[in-house]
Amino acid sequence: RRVRGVRKMEDDFEFCFSDGNLSIIGEDLIEIPREFGKRFGGETTTLTLKDNNLQYVKNLQGFKILKHLILDNNSLVQPTDFPKIETLETLWLNNNKIESLELLIQEIQEKFPNILYLSLLKNPCCPNFFVGKDSQNYQRYRYYVISRLPTLKYLDSHEVTEKELTVAQKLNSMIFRPDPEQYKKKSSTSALEYEGLPEENNLGNHQASFGIARSIYRGDRSEGNKFIVDDAL
Repeated sequence: RRVRGVRKMEDDFEFCFSDGNLSIIGEDLIEIPREFGKRFGGETTTLTLKDNNLQYVKNLQGFKILKHLILDNNSLVQPTDFPKIETLETLWLNNNKIESLELLIQEIQEKFPNILYLSLLKNPCCPNFFVGKDSQNYQRYRYYVISRLPTLKYLDSHEVTEKELTVAQKLNSMIFRPDPEQYKKKSSTSALEYEGLPEENNLGNHQASFGIARSIYRGDRSEGNKFIVDDAL
């Protein structure tokens, strides 16, 4: 079947729809055709859009029962325009240009609360051997993602292990988040009285001194210390 394209209005692209699976592969699309959500969204459970030139992920609103979304080998830099799809279980974003892991994971948390399978290989935000990083960097990345997305069963090409879940939970519990109410509190320390400069005609009555003093920093008045829990000291 063929439908009028969106990359160039005079061009056509090919797609395949069968048994809930909709595929548009290797057609150099820069965005998802708007009309596809209306035509196939109510029946599509798997949407495959790999090997295109997608720069945006908008126009997915019509896919209400989508379970699997494949976006490998595109040009996505920072996809933050996903609609909320609570049925989505699989998201593949391999070989794109995504840089901020934190922003992406936050987006997935909010938009795909039941995610089970996630793959981000060959993105700048995924530190693995494909981008010249060692195994320690990659493991730290896994701990971070699993701590933020505890529903995951698979991350990239590996199953999430019980050990990873345990470590990720500990790491998540160690993150201390300041109480926003503390910023409304006023200091209990009274302001020092300011006497001002001496008048010109009394300059001779004031004495100056020179010396060396030693002070000890105790940290009890440090603003930064309110963000550190006792266990970290």
